[in-house]
Amino acid sequence: MSHIADEPIPPVVISSMLNNNWNEYSGHIPKPTFIVPNDGVTPLRENLTTADYVYVTLDTPGYEEIPIGNWSYVNRRYKVLLQLRTRNGRQRLYNLFREIRRVTHSQIHSLADYQRVRFESFNELFNEDFNIWDARIIISLENAAVAFETTG
Repeated sequence: MSHIADEPIPPVVISSMLNNNWNEYSGHIPKPTFIVPNDGVTPLRENLTTADYVYVTLDTPGYEEIPIGNWSYVNRRYKVLLQLRTRNGRQRLYNLFREIRRVTHSQIHSLADYQRVRFESFNELFNEDFNIWDARIIISLENAAVAFETTG
């Protein structure tokens, strides 16, 4: 009996990609703390006076599957949500956005379990908390023309 590899967890994949490829020297953007809630590793604590935070989870819908051709193949897309938080001003928020976009573009075909990683969108959010800036970024992980799994 052969062993089937574990399904990759998209928020963990994106968090690792960003953490491993962040270049705080080129843009003078300190690396934020990346948190994947419920990963069993990172405690969910936030101290915005010491660091910026990026929470990495699945968006809604987290996974889409679109059959193609004769329904033997499928296009798959995972949507990963990054929630950015900083107390260091609106400019820092936009600098974090720029570095996340840079890393995503530089890694477009570099992830082992996906054909493409794609930067989709950025939205600045209004936060009622004084001097806290928030934003949402959507990154997708895509595989095209993958055969349906029909055997176990």
